Amino acid sequence: NLDAILATPGLDVAYVGPSDLAFALGLEPRGDNDDPLHIRTVEEILAACRRHGVVAGIHTGSRTFSRRWLDAGFQMVTLGSDTGFLRERARSELRELQEK
Repeated sequence: NLDAILATPGLDVAYVGPSDLAFALGLEPRGDNDDPLHIRTVEEILAACRRHGVVAGIHTGSRTFSRRWLDAGFQMVTLGSDTGFLRERARSELRELQEK
């Protein structure tokens, strides 16, 4: 129903949650996903967004996937999450303390 959804009057943005999409496709629900079915489906969503003049957005967990989807034409990419960034910074700070 992708085209019907994207043709909804007033719809400006479609946002892909990669884990949710993977789950819906019967794949392991994870963020950055190289499975060919997942990649193909994300590309189909992007193409449909273009057809309907809807901004395409996607969540990523790495610079690699952010660059991949920006280069493909996604107009909005969310890299990581605030809790993930906070957790990583805390780990880094704790490692530094343990090294001294």
